[in-house]
Amino acid sequence: MDGRSEKGCSFTHLLMISTFIYVATVLYTPFLSMYYTQHGLSSTQIGILGLFLCFSRRFFWLFRYLSGYGRES
Repeated sequence: MDGRSEKGCSFTHLLMISTFIYVATVLYTPFLSMYYTQHGLSSTQIGILGLFLCFSRRFFWLFRYLSGYGRES
């Protein structure tokens, strides 16, 4: 290796991936809202859809955590 620890290298990669996902989401969200509006969804329906997506991600994270999937033994 080139002197970097595995943990530091993986943290850097995780930070870069998280940053990319965040920036892509921020740039894409206004266009997604316009798309939904053009296809007949109201602002309230778009907001409910956003809340549903937020809570569904948390539900699946909790399910994965409680099931022990991905933990090292």
